[in-house]
Amino acid sequence: MISNGQVSLEYLLVFAAIASIFLLALPAFVGVIDAVFFSLDTLHAQSFLDRLENRVQEIQVLGAGSTIHISARPLEEWDLESDQGGIHLTAHYKDASKTFTRDILADVNGSIAISEFVIVEKKGNLISIHN
Repeated sequence: MISNGQVSLEYLLVFAAIASIFLLALPAFVGVIDAVFFSLDTLHAQSFLDRLENRVQEIQVLGAGSTIHISARPLEEWDLESDQGGIHLTAHYKDASKTFTRDILADVNGSIAISEFVIVEKKGNLISIHN
């Protein structure tokens, strides 16, 4: 015959074993969650860069002084810069980063950190992108 104390002890041991397995698997689970968030952020960054490219093409046909606001809302940190190769958008998430490049003829004054939105502005024949 099994006493109530022995049954309680067995349940306690089973609970301890399950809790130990959960604690051992927790770091791997957190790593998977980080990878998912980084993937989502890079997909969002790629979509933003596509929208930026379309808006730059739209503003080229508009008159001088025209502006277009583009919402971004990155999960972590995005940096935007330009050179002769085009526009480069880098999405940073913790220790990882991914850079996307598009052939966009626009000027980014140095490197800008994107937070909520960017402004595409036409000044004469030049197109600039800023916060």
